[in-house]
Amino acid sequence: MRAKTKDVAIGDTRFQIGKMEVEYACWVLNLFMATEARQMMNAKPNSNGTPAPEPPPQEQTREITEEQAGNIVASGWVMVGADLPTESYRQIQSACLRATSMYLEDGSPMPLKMADGRWTASGKRFADDLKTVNQLIIESLKFNLSPFFLEDALNAPPQTTAAGRPSIASR
Repeated sequence: MRAKTKDVAIGDTRFQIGKMEVEYACWVLNLFMATEARQMMNAKPNSNGTPAPEPPPQEQTREITEEQAGNIVASGWVMVGADLPTESYRQIQSACLRATSMYLEDGSPMPLKMADGRWTASGKRFADDLKTVNQLIIESLKFNLSPFFLEDALNAPPQTTAAGRPSIASR
């Protein structure tokens, strides 16, 4: 069973990264995969006009490490950022920050943002801290999306409902 939270230290501040709403995380994951697919379809041919060669087949039994899965997600965020409308980008950022809390001096976690997207009293100190906020967004994406790559969900056989239709849970 996967942990429901992950602790991250940035500078002298400790944060708790929590889970995003699963439907939202699925949307973000699908954006990542669609962006990668578009980039593969739009790959430029070699300078001599021939298509770029296919990469060598990878051994199917090779497992991805947690660090590699995190790197896939972090680079996916960079690729998606170039293609997304600003409003969608901001929605993803806000979802990541709503799932993130800062530990107070007494050890209790305090959310950085409220459900409506406004900064909490504790979170306001980070409202202008580009480096910390960017790192928290990436950490939240990694925590929420990396399990998809670790669990090899792309290669898992689809589950079906009693009626024989693909189950949403299998995606």
